[in-house]
Amino acid sequence: MNLQSDNKSSQIKSGYDLVNTPVPDIPYRILGLLRSNGGRLSITAQYKSEKSLLAHDLALRVAAGEDWLGFKTSQGKVLYVNLEISEEKFQERTQDFHAEGNYSQLALSSFMAITILDKNLCLDISEIVIQEVLNTSLGNGFKIDLLILDPRARIVAGSENEETVIKHLCDNIDKLLANNHGLSVVIVTHMGKDPTRGAIGHSRFSGWLDTEITVVKSDKMISKKELHIVGRDIERVIIPLDFNYPLHRVSPIERMARESKVEAAKKFIIGHLQNGPLDEQRIRTEAKGNNITDYAFHSAIRELKDENRIQAVPAGGQGNRKLLKLADKVVD
Repeated sequence: MNLQSDNKSSQIKSGYDLVNTPVPDIPYRILGLLRSNGGRLSITAQYKSEKSLLAHDLALRVAAGEDWLGFKTSQGKVLYVNLEISEEKFQERTQDFHAEGNYSQLALSSFMAITILDKNLCLDISEIVIQEVLNTSLGNGFKIDLLILDPRARIVAGSENEETVIKHLCDNIDKLLANNHGLSVVIVTHMGKDPTRGAIGHSRFSGWLDTEITVVKSDKMISKKELHIVGRDIERVIIPLDFNYPLHRVSPIERMARESKVEAAKKFIIGHLQNGPLDEQRIRTEAKGNNITDYAFHSAIRELKDENRIQAVPAGGQGNRKLLKLADKVVD
């Protein structure tokens, strides 16, 4: 049986199907932070905290398929909807990022931007304006995988403090995600005067997000910044940042510590597979018992697959869970 809702089909499945059907891999646009089909992420910070630079960097990294602040990305086409600064300033920033990153023609052609300063998108009323932009882009042969809206204050007509306004905003963005397969969204959001309370406006927004990234002032860093990340697919993370316009970078000590954790996870996984294939979930559970974080585990799995050192195979039989096994001719 299929239930039709907003052009998205949801199939009712029996317990037998749930138990005996292989569990699909979760596709990510940014590993651990943003799923590539319907993912919702927010970058939140106080005024003049360079949150738009973080979003701009994220957009170009996804367009290039490069790591963003140490998080692996899956290459995709990006549309940045700039609602705050002039088109000339946005172009200048893009050139500054390119001067630092020397992006390929593929990356630059996978990044699109539109500046809209003369009207509010009114996403708390209707998703039509953005859907028209998506349709126009698709008609030009550019299917958008990641939509960035900057800032949230310019996409709602009503008060961000009202629950009904935020509810309608979230519902209409969900319609966009449902009607545009493979699309994910990043929303740049202003923080209130009290940074401990997160994004300005009603708290319903934070509950709707899959991942919320908050830029927090920190006296521990020369840049006075660190990222606090809370998400459904990653444990709570604090990342110290270095900043040198236009780029934010993970501090060298933090980067080395994270790389060390991933390498430890890779050795753990390879060691467990020496005697034959194992259920991925079982390895993950044992990894947690050895203080290996979800991020380190999933990063290790992805790197080992990219290196052709491990592969996933169907388990077969009841459960039909994915098994991991050493790839042929792997020598550790």
